[in-house]
Parts: sequence; structure tokens; C-alpha cells
Amino acid sequence: QSRITTEAKRHLYFTEASAKEIAYRLGFSNPAHFSSFFKKCTGKSPSFFRKQNIGF
Repeated sequence: QSRITTEAKRHLYFTEASAKEIAYRLGFSNPAHFSSFFKKCTGKSPSFFRKQNIGF
């Protein structure tokens, strides 16, 4: 779980890949499940995490 969260954060921080693309790269078959998982683990949606940390 923490490895996936760390990888997701890395993708969100260092790439411009969409949450959907990141979800598939990390092995999620449904992007909505990825977003729910990420929010459960971090307390933030993937898009909010990106905006808060990078500004785009």
C-alpha cells in the first residue's frame, strides 16, 4: 500500500500524466478506484495533491 502511494505521489509530482494514466500505470483497472485509494491513504485527491504541491 505505501509503495503504491509513494509511486503515485512520484508520478503526480514529477510528471504531467493524468490521474487516469497514473492509475493504469500502477495497475488499477478502474481510475476511480485509484482516486479513492489515494484519497483514503493521503486525505487528498490526486488532483488536489498535485495542485497543492506543484501548482498545476
